[in-house]
Amino acid sequence: MSWDTVQITEFNAALDVQEQQMTSRLLPLAIRKPINGDDFAYDGLTEVQAYHANGRNPDIQPLEASFTRRKMSRDRVVVTLLVDNKDVRGMLTDPQSQLAQLCIAAVERETDRVIYDALFASVYTGRNFGTTVTAAADGVVTVDATAGFTYEKLLEIRANFIDAEVGNQGVTPIAIGISGDEHTDLMSEVELTSGDYTSQYVIQKGIITQALGMDLIAFGAGSSITDPILEIDTNPYRVSFALAQKGVALGISLDRKVEVKDYPTKIETSIINVIKELGAVRTQGVRVQKITLTP
Repeated sequence: MSWDTVQITEFNAALDVQEQQMTSRLLPLAIRKPINGDDFAYDGLTEVQAYHANGRNPDIQPLEASFTRRKMSRDRVVVTLLVDNKDVRGMLTDPQSQLAQLCIAAVERETDRVIYDALFASVYTGRNFGTTVTAAADGVVTVDATAGFTYEKLLEIRANFIDAEVGNQGVTPIAIGISGDEHTDLMSEVELTSGDYTSQYVIQKGIITQALGMDLIAFGAGSSITDPILEIDTNPYRVSFALAQKGVALGISLDRKVEVKDYPTKIETSIINVIKELGAVRTQGVRVQKITLTP
C-alpha cells in the first residue's frame, strides 16, 4: 500500500525586510523651516563687532546691518508602490502596513540626500538671487583624506572648525559621515581607542561613535547599496562631509503624505503612495567641510 506524499507549507506571520537605512540621519543637524511658495528666501546676518568708546562724550560709530539671502527651491519626492493582491493572498498578515513603512523609509532616505546635495551645491544669493556663490567661495574647505581617514585628518577637521569659530563654545553638535572603510581606519587609531590617550567611552558595543567630540554617522557604501548617500565623484573618490548643526536649512512644504488605495486601472491591485515636498540650502560655508576619501 502506497501513500501519496503530502506537501505542507508553513506560512511565516512576519514579513522579512531587506537591510536598509530606515530613517533620516542628518535631519537633527538641519534648521527646519515651513515653506509655501516654489522658492523660499533664507535670510541671515553677517558678523557684528563691538568698538571701544572710552573718551568723554564719544561719538557713536554705528554699523550698518548686513543681511544675507539665499534661495531654497523645493522638490516633490514620491515613492509609489504597486501591490498585486494575488501575491499577498494566503499570507497570515496583511503586509500593507509594513509596505507603507518601507515607502516612508525611502522618502526619509531621500531627505538625507537632499541635505547632502545642498552641502556642496552653489547657492544663489542677493535680493533677487542674481549672484551665484560656489561652495569654495562660500567658505567650504576640502579635507583630502584619500590616503586614509586617520587621527591627523580628524585633527585637521576640528582645527578648521575652531579657526572659523564653529563649535568653540562646546554647544554646537558636529557630525562626520563615514562608511565601513572609515570606521575600520578609525578603529586602528590608538589615540581614539586606547585608555592611554582618552578617558571617554567613544566605542560602544564594538562600534566607534565619536571622535574628538564629533559624532560619527555611518552610511552604507559599496556594491550592496543601490543608491548610497555618500556619492562617488569622477576621480573616483568618495565624497563625505563634516557638518555643524545649523549648517543647512531644510524647508518642508508637505511633510509626508501617505495614501493607500485601490488602483483603478489594474485588476486586484493596490497602490501605496508617499509624497513629501522639501528643499535645502547651505546656511554658512564655514559650517560645512568636504572630505574626499578613497573607496
